[in-house]
Amino acid sequence: MQSNKLKSDESKRKNTIAKFARVKKTAKLMLMNVNLCPDEKPTDPKLLALWQENLLKLGKQAENNTCIHFGDKIPYEKFNVSTVLTSSGTCKQMQLDLRSPGNTPAEELQFFNTTLT
Repeated sequence: MQSNKLKSDESKRKNTIAKFARVKKTAKLMLMNVNLCPDEKPTDPKLLALWQENLLKLGKQAENNTCIHFGDKIPYEKFNVSTVLTSSGTCKQMQLDLRSPGNTPAEELQFFNTTLT
């Protein structure tokens, strides 16, 4: 009985790590497809709406730029960021061609360059 629980826990752990790795990879690719790193989230509620608008604009810019890398392979209306992650050739080429924005904090660069275990 105990061994089944351990196997289940190990399976959940691996599943959680895999999900986090996909999110991390998506965030890294999106960051590489914009020309500015988003600012830190403001603590002042009055500035939060403006920050969210800017974040949305950066997300749209990243999505458009990512879509451009696919050329005519996928129409924009059907484009989904998860497509990039499953297309390993395009994903690897983007990582070779693109760099993170110059204003990306050192801690974030280090985070995106570490591997999960």
